[in-house]
Amino acid sequence: MNPNTCPPSQGNGNTGGGSTTVIVEQQPNLVINGAMKVAQRGTSFTSASSTQYTLDRWQLEFNGSPGAIVTVTQDTDAPTGSGFSQSLKIDCTTAEAAVAASESVVLKTTIEAQDLQQLMYGDEANAQSTSLSFWVKSPKVGTHCVALYMDDSSAHNIQEFPVIAANAWEQKHIVFPGCPSWSIADDNGAGLTISFPLVAGTDYQSAKEVWDTGNDYATSEQQNLLDNVSNNFCISGVKLEVGATATGFVHESFGETLAKCQRYLFQFDASQSSGNASVCLGTAINTTTVRGYLQFPVEMRIVPTLESTAADWQVNDGAAEQELSGLSITSNSTKVSAELSGTVSSGLTQYRPYRLLEHGNDQGTMSFVGEF
Repeated sequence: MNPNTCPPSQGNGNTGGGSTTVIVEQQPNLVINGAMKVAQRGTSFTSASSTQYTLDRWQLEFNGSPGAIVTVTQDTDAPTGSGFSQSLKIDCTTAEAAVAASESVVLKTTIEAQDLQQLMYGDEANAQSTSLSFWVKSPKVGTHCVALYMDDSSAHNIQEFPVIAANAWEQKHIVFPGCPSWSIADDNGAGLTISFPLVAGTDYQSAKEVWDTGNDYATSEQQNLLDNVSNNFCISGVKLEVGATATGFVHESFGETLAKCQRYLFQFDASQSSGNASVCLGTAINTTTVRGYLQFPVEMRIVPTLESTAADWQVNDGAAEQELSGLSITSNSTKVSAELSGTVSSGLTQYRPYRLLEHGNDQGTMSFVGEF
């Protein structure tokens, strides 16, 4: 384990009286949205006290019944001179002073299994180390933890890192050894989860720096980061890469990161429209049901589930509109498109084309979810 700051991506060397610049090639980032730029679900999540996704690909998980309540935001507080302009901020609004054994609050992101085959886990001779680098701003000085969890084998590896100054941005570099004993399946399931514990009771504590079974996040040295309502925890620039050397963050365009995120969540947000937003054109199959297809911008990880409120949407044939009483996706949906089915009480004309669009100015959202 190396908790020090990341090495520079280039340096100077002398060869025969002249000078040359040695370039270290940046390695791809296995983490999606490590710069915290994409936030399809919103930029603020208040009164969070149960497990939920926040910024894209980042989930706040509550285990047991912790009393802590937090607000999660996409914040402009970011490390100066780092190239990052945003962070994920967790603001403690109700403190967790006494942590029970079964309680934990963890910030985590999961990487798809088929994107991790180059790690060669389970191959004793070739299992690859990984380098985790990130910027962190913690309210506590002292030992903090971060863990990798392998879903296929229910195994974890916990590493510690120090925070030197409270409420100040610090860059960290941590090396996780390759796992020689257990492998990651080559599929679209959960491969590795990176977990940053904010609170970790003894049921979630284990030894550091070893691969072991169980879903543990921390050692007994982990700080309680939610024990005071003045506590804020911020993180940005998260990168996991193959090898023991941190090569610097790979900055992507917003569009590149958004497209990667849309494999796990595609959100049609009517609030981004200046008028009534039309989702798709469909046809009435009878007097109460309209069906139509919506194409996803990228192939999703799985056939998604739909999260939406029917009352936010309506059908319109160009002359009249009717509020929906039900909205769902049918079994004809795939990873590349959804067949939407909207229902009304009565009055549709069979075989007539209808538009499915937002209801008035309700500005509803339609979320297609393919998360782990």
